[in-house]
Amino acid sequence: MIDAENTHCNTNHAVIGYYVAKSWNLPGYICETIADHHSTDKIFATQDYGKPEKKNLLAILKIAEHICDLHHTLANQSTDHQWARLEEDILSYTGLSQYDFQGMKETCTEQELGSSGYFAD
Repeated sequence: MIDAENTHCNTNHAVIGYYVAKSWNLPGYICETIADHHSTDKIFATQDYGKPEKKNLLAILKIAEHICDLHHTLANQSTDHQWARLEEDILSYTGLSQYDFQGMKETCTEQELGSSGYFAD
C-alpha cells in the first residue's frame, strides 16, 4: 500500500499522519509511531526495545489489526503475513501467551456487532 501511495501521490498516509499529529502537538512518540506503523518488522526484530511508549502503541495496533482481519479487509488476503512474522515477537514483548491472545481474540470476536465491523462498548 505504501509503495502504491508513494508512486501515485509522492507521499503516503504514514507521512501525512505524522505531520497531522505533529501539527496537533501530539507527543513525539505518538507522531513517530504513526510514521513507523508499517515498519514494525524492524522494530520488533531487535531486543533493543527503544522507546517503550512507541513499541507499546505499535504492539496494540498490530494486535488490533490482526484481530479485525485487516489483512482480509484491505488486501483481500487469507493469511496475515505480517502477523505471522511478528506474532512471536509481539506476544513475547507484551507478555501474552498464545492462550491469552486467543482468549482476547475470542472476546473481541464475540462482541462484534453483526457485519458493521464495530465492537460493542
